[in-house]
Amino acid sequence: MAARAAPRSKVRAPTTTRPVATYRQTVLTAFQQVEDGLVQQRLVEQQEKVQEAAVAAAREAERLSLNQYRAGTIPYTTVITTQTTALSAEQTLINIRADALQHQRHPGDGAGRRLARAGYANARAGAADADRGRQPRVRRGAGGRSERR
Repeated sequence: MAARAAPRSKVRAPTTTRPVATYRQTVLTAFQQVEDGLVQQRLVEQQEKVQEAAVAAAREAERLSLNQYRAGTIPYTTVITTQTTALSAEQTLINIRADALQHQRHPGDGAGRRLARAGYANARAGAADADRGRQPRVRRGAGGRSERR
């Protein structure tokens, strides 16, 4: 009786390792996406701080040039140039903030959670099929893609 159990477990091993490997890869991919998101967030925060300093410097230059124009020491074209520079710096800051909001991932959006859940469900279904002695089923997922089940 023990001799029969050994071959059966050898047959089961290949059918359960594929779903488990898929699940592990899904989890690793989810962790990589989280890490990439955190790095991107840190870079955007640094870029925003640098641009805020540029905006402050441009506003100060604009204020100084306007005072110099009122004192009669520079032409008005210099004031216009410093105002254009300040406006450009402010627009760049707005673009940085808009990009940050657009790419920001909220913890509740579940991108990584959906991936992990799909991988776990596939691994669990594959293990159940292997326990029954069947090959893993294939079902159609969202968008018509095949998924192991």
